[in-house]
Amino acid sequence: MPDEKVDIVIIGGGIVGIATAYYLAKKGVKNIALLESDIMLGNGSTSRSAGGIRQQFSSDINIKLMMAGVKLYEKFDKEVGGHAEFNQFGYLFLAVTPEEVKAFKRNVALQIANGLDVKELSKGEISMKAPYLNIEDVAYGTFCQTDGYADPHGTIQGYWNRCKELGVKILFQTEVKGFKKTGNHLLTVLTNNGEIQASTFINCGGAWSGIIGEMAGANIPVKPYRRMLFFTKPFKEGIPVDMPLVVDFHSGVYMRRESGGILMGLADKNEPSSFNTNIDWSFLEVIIEKAMHRIPILAEAEIMRGWAGLYDTSPDDHALIGKVPNFTNFYVASGFSGHGFMQGPISAKLLAELIVDGKPSIDIHQLRVERFKEGEPLHEANVF
Repeated sequence: MPDEKVDIVIIGGGIVGIATAYYLAKKGVKNIALLESDIMLGNGSTSRSAGGIRQQFSSDINIKLMMAGVKLYEKFDKEVGGHAEFNQFGYLFLAVTPEEVKAFKRNVALQIANGLDVKELSKGEISMKAPYLNIEDVAYGTFCQTDGYADPHGTIQGYWNRCKELGVKILFQTEVKGFKKTGNHLLTVLTNNGEIQASTFINCGGAWSGIIGEMAGANIPVKPYRRMLFFTKPFKEGIPVDMPLVVDFHSGVYMRRESGGILMGLADKNEPSSFNTNIDWSFLEVIIEKAMHRIPILAEAEIMRGWAGLYDTSPDDHALIGKVPNFTNFYVASGFSGHGFMQGPISAKLLAELIVDGKPSIDIHQLRVERFKEGEPLHEANVF
């Protein structure tokens, strides 16, 4: 690739990067280059996502983001095109201890104050909604019908097709090696395929966004953490196809239907930061034990496969969206801490509004990178 010049360079072709390209192009930006190190888009963390989309968070900004984000997913097939396959079967959160119940009730109050249609469920109501669950130790639950999950591959493909129609240049197998700058102004990105000049640079590098920031001399506090998913073989009886995504808050395991079987995930909170995406099959025993406790029929299921992806985790489990401190033309959208697929589209839309219009339609000041240095970190309890 010869050296070239564009208006905007986007680094990273996962859900956040390709959605950012789409919303910028939709707003009339004509000369956009998206750099992806792989041979296809969304082949990293996005493709290894559980696809969950929810509004049941504990922080005000996350609730606001996702109430708007759900609306984008609801109209995705019509507006963007393609097949996101957003199944709004709901999220069912389960609380066991009195402390968890108290926290859930605080969350529900905040969610309702933001206008979310979320329901509190008694033990009996949980049993009626999901009779396949063992709720002997469950005290309380919450349910939001408009939550659900979508297909990461179909979503990426929809954005990709629209970006091609809108003239976005997508450069595959293009790895960032560094930057040229003058003072606090980036001039050029250096890649394995040559140099690209631009007026604006956007870091959507996911788990690698901290490293990309370092190349530019910026501190972007994002670290990679491995997270694993396991899938059972299909089985027909006992669990309906419209099963909600169940979050057992006490144990941390979450489960939903997938291709006739069950998808199961659980975070190993003791695992150190790394770029390791190998499956640890010994961890399957931990997940299976917790999953079978909540859904006993899983004892009859067979494991079909598993995979691992990376969370791009920030110090307070909230996204970093906006201009990078001490730079005039460097932006970031990263640090989603396991919520990149669900928050990617709305974050991309807001970032495009910030860059083109100067002000996003939702106030994202709380998500600025410098909040840690300024002593204003956020808190999110619903991270899995």
